[in-house]
Parts: sequence; C-alpha cells; structure tokens
Amino acid sequence: DEEGEYDGGNENLYKNIPIFHWTTVGDSSAAGHGNTYSQSYTAILEKTVTEAFAAAGVQFVATNHAGDVWSGMELAFCLESIVGKDVDILSWDFSLSDPEDFSNPLSPGQGIDPALLGERAGRVMNSMPFLFFLRILSDMLSSERIRRLESRGAGTGTLDEDALSELILTFPNQNSKWVPKSPPSIDKFNCGGIIEGKKRCDDPTMLYWCDADEGEVCAKARYDAGKSCNNDEYQTSWND
Repeated sequence: DEEGEYDGGNENLYKNIPIFHWTTVGDSSAAGHGNTYSQSYTAILEKTVTEAFAAAGVQFVATNHAGDVWSGMELAFCLESIVGKDVDILSWDFSLSDPEDFSNPLSPGQGIDPALLGERAGRVMNSMPFLFFLRILSDMLSSERIRRLESRGAGTGTLDEDALSELILTFPNQNSKWVPKSPPSIDKFNCGGIIEGKKRCDDPTMLYWCDADEGEVCAKARYDAGKSCNNDEYQTSWND
C-alpha cells in the first residue's frame, strides 16, 4: 500500500517498490522485554521473509509497537498516531495480560479487548488490515466477537493457546537419542515436552506453560544470549 526504497544490495531491483507492512501491538511478551529489539519475534519475522518478498518485488517491513499489559487503551484509541494508517497485517498479542473481564472491552487487566482493536483499525486506517490474534485465550468471550468482525468484512486469523501448545510440541525432542539438525530458531527448544525449561500447567495467564526444573539443556539455551546480553539478570522466563 506504500512505496519505498529497497536497501537489499541488489541493484537489479526496482528502486521504488510496494511495501507490505506488518505491525505488532501487545504486552511485554510481544515487545520482547528481557531481550534486545532484534531478538523480538517481530524482528525475526522481518529478517526471515524479507528476501522472499523482495523476490516478488515487494518490500516487507515489520514494526513492533508492543509495550506492556497496560498499553492497550493507548494503542487502541491512538492507533493511527502510533502505528500509522498504512498497515497490511495488524497483530494482537496481549497473551500475558490478566483477563479480569473479557466481557468488558474496557477492562484494563486484559490490555485491550481484541475486537475493540479491530473496530478501531477499521475506522481510522486507510484500508482494513488483516487482523491476526496471537496466543488469545480461546475460552474467552472475545473469540466470538472476533468472528463477528469477519461478518462485517474484516479478515481475521487466530492462533489460540491450545493451537500454539500443539504446534511447539512438534519440534524435535533434544532428549532423544537421535536429534535431527534443527534451524537455530528451534534448536534446543523441546526437551522431552519441557519447552525452554517450561512444562504444561493449569495457569491460563501463563498460556498453560510454567517454569520447570527439568529440561536443563533447553532452559540453559534459552538464556544463552552470547554477546547480545551476557547478564541474564534482566531476562525473564515469561517473555519471548
């Protein structure tokens, strides 16, 4: 929806090409607190797909406007001032917010009701972005309101906590005798069902994954930031 200059070092590409814009809004988990900005999943996403989009003549740009669990109201009511009006995919990730009352779209403990964000995006942006709701609690009333957005013309996608849990358990088990070579992003991620030092639990606010004493190999790898951050004092187990 925009045009810009691609700085990928390939002189054969057009100087002015369309921009595909992904924007993340959310809490501290989405912001990547405890890590550098370049280690947030939004930054990793941009780095991963940039070449593929460039091959199609499109510049992929991903911006991260996530803050903390209390930033939801500001993000919703000042959406166009914070993220701009040209967004192709708007990603909601307030997974760490305490859902005090999902039946109330102004309940501050949940960061922001996802349907409220969708309504605001449809009113203030130049075109309706695709709404991607990541790690939403599927048993809350907001799921039904998200489906209503589709009936009004909004494109939506949802990856709830159950689907995400099933997905990450498919990653290679580092405790097995034969471990296939894995990309760096998922290497030492799953240790016999203990994910980066976390195991399944009954706490929905932690997306059913709580700290565990087992899975030491994966737990240590999680905090091996190398030169990026050699002091794990400020790294936290609940953030990505």
